[in-house]
Amino acid sequence: RQVTKIGRRMLEFPLDPPLSRVLVSAAQKDVLPEAILAVAFLQIGGIFSGGLESVKNGTTYSREVAEMFFLSGRRCPPWLEKTKDGYDVNVGNTFQPREIARTMERSIRHAFARASGNDFVASIRAYRAFKAMERSSQMDEFLLRHWCRERFLNYDRICLADTFVRRIVEEAEDMAPLHHPPECDIGFSATDLTKALMEGLPYRLARREENGRWRNRSGIFLLSFASCCSREAPLLLTAGVTFSQGHHPRDKSNGDVRICQFAAPVEEAWVREAFSSHLECQRSLTARYDSVNDRVVEEETAFLFDLPMTTRELVVGDSDRAVSAMAQWMVEHPDQIPHKRLASVLKRNKQLAIAQDVEEDELYEFYEERLRGALRLS
Repeated sequence: RQVTKIGRRMLEFPLDPPLSRVLVSAAQKDVLPEAILAVAFLQIGGIFSGGLESVKNGTTYSREVAEMFFLSGRRCPPWLEKTKDGYDVNVGNTFQPREIARTMERSIRHAFARASGNDFVASIRAYRAFKAMERSSQMDEFLLRHWCRERFLNYDRICLADTFVRRIVEEAEDMAPLHHPPECDIGFSATDLTKALMEGLPYRLARREENGRWRNRSGIFLLSFASCCSREAPLLLTAGVTFSQGHHPRDKSNGDVRICQFAAPVEEAWVREAFSSHLECQRSLTARYDSVNDRVVEEETAFLFDLPMTTRELVVGDSDRAVSAMAQWMVEHPDQIPHKRLASVLKRNKQLAIAQDVEEDELYEFYEERLRGALRLS
């Protein structure tokens, strides 16, 4: 086999193939600087700190930080007390520091992510905010660490991310010149970034299950409480899965829990577009009459790595199945008048059923027999 064009470009990056694939896709979508940052964060486990040490009694947050991240036009939380110097954390006997830390970190991630609900986007914007502060101020390391601690960022991990970013940029400049340095706060498409990450890391796609958990190729897990990603998202791109010993607030078990630290929402159409040749599609065995749109449909589920990823409705072209689905609908909804084309058929069948004294359990066969002759779908 010959190496493809994409494969040759992947070889130019000093990274594992999946991460190299992310950067190749990102270069095509014009989000390479952002993808370089995301890859660096994946290598170091993220830049948010968890911030448990930031919620001790007496910890003071400046008014700017508190209003930006924790208040946002809402009432002051009970564990924050307004003072002349800012806002003090007051844990007291009522609140658990761990729960407060999760709530505060989640508020910060939401503020950085804005409307995207994407932890990767939140990390990129937080990193760029730090670099902007580092460039524009005369802060020494002590003050920069304090700036990070107020925003639940890990100063040491940010410095480590800088090392990875410089290394990747040096290798990437020859194959795909950057329009701007990764640290520059330039607008970008969160959708294109997520697509690039997904195309390189398909095994990290996860599907939401009915019990509020997610399943990917590695198993079942819960979202971190600090994640800004929606808990209702049907599909996620996940990273940073760790184990927690019964500390997750939504878990009722006493055993270890797999926790996903950051994630990004994914749309089903993106999966079909990116992996159309790799999806295994299965259609349901039953058809359903859609009275609103006047059609008979069946559900198709697409599997990736043996996991159901997307579902969609397809119009049934088989006349026999369509007629059976219509007959079943008429039996289940005897008081509803369907679309105009069936109105006269339904009325005539009801009259015949009454005249011939058809039993209720025989209505399905009675309707189907007459519908088959009266209706045929092209």
